[in-house]
Amino acid sequence: MSNPIIDFIDSYEYDTNGNPRMIQLEDGRCVSLEELQAMEEQDHE
Repeated sequence: MSNPIIDFIDSYEYDTNGNPRMIQLEDGRCVSLEELQAMEEQDHE
């Protein structure tokens, strides 16, 4: 059984070519979703 939330995250994390999707931050830096999640975890510490 597929999990629609996981499927959505997977489709968001990678573009149609399977490349990690880059996200532009408010300060202009571009990071991957993985880097963004790591930064958010650091913020909560």
